[in-house]
Amino acid sequence: SNIMKVIINNEEESLTTGSSLHYLLKKKDIVEQKGIAIAINGEVISKGEWKSTILLLNDKITVIKATQGG
Repeated sequence: SNIMKVIINNEEESLTTGSSLHYLLKKKDIVEQKGIAIAINGEVISKGEWKSTILLLNDKITVIKATQGG
């Protein structure tokens, strides 16, 4: 089938096989947020690589919000 599941912040998400990280973040309204970092399976992916990073079945995506000091 051409639908696969990934995990984003401990929630299952169904995506078309071959979807990019950027597509997922756009779908979840995360892509425009400031001060976030994204990790896949524990490895941080720089923002410049979001569009070229293709997600795989059961990838674990973690959205890390940078805490503002103060």
